[in-house]
Amino acid sequence: THVPENVDCEWGNWSLWSDCTLTCGGGERTRYRDIQTSPKGKGKLCEPGPKSQVAPCRTEPCRANCVDAEWSGWSRWGPCSATCGGGVRWRHRTIAREANKCGRAPDGKDKEYEKCNTQSCSASLDCMFSAWAHWSDCTCECDGVKQRSRDIAKHGKAQGKWCDGPTTEVAPCNLASEILSCKPERDAPLDCQLSDWAEWNSCSA
Repeated sequence: THVPENVDCEWGNWSLWSDCTLTCGGGERTRYRDIQTSPKGKGKLCEPGPKSQVAPCRTEPCRANCVDAEWSGWSRWGPCSATCGGGVRWRHRTIAREANKCGRAPDGKDKEYEKCNTQSCSASLDCMFSAWAHWSDCTCECDGVKQRSRDIAKHGKAQGKWCDGPTTEVAPCNLASEILSCKPERDAPLDCQLSDWAEWNSCSA
């Protein structure tokens, strides 16, 4: 005798969703499925389930009758909170038109702040050197050096210019080539050498 083959029941895949019945305001879409393989012999039956499904779509309100909110223009900037050293000022705006039930709320803030009067409160002052002092005496009767110095008479402040330059100058003096009484040295010539710089003094401010 012929023994029938046992085949289980199988559902097919869901179809693609249909187009929505409406373009806005809430419509419906549908999809379907069928039994792909029917049971045979002692095969299992398909699990109970729907052959079609319905789902909502295009639920957003129709925009034809919607009114969005609108801002007014910005007000003028208010006074700065400080006259120097950095302050803040602000301006505001209001809602010129309210949104209806399906309209969009306004986007953005109703107040804005910004920095103002950021310049220093100290009066600007340019740095100034004093006049050069007189040259010192020459260190030797022949082939010596002399020096002179100057100080900072006024220190710079705020946005003023800062001093830039030497406070001491050294120059040759009593050149043997220019003085008849200077005799040539028997020893080998010796070049002048400056010592190392001293440490910086403390800042003026």
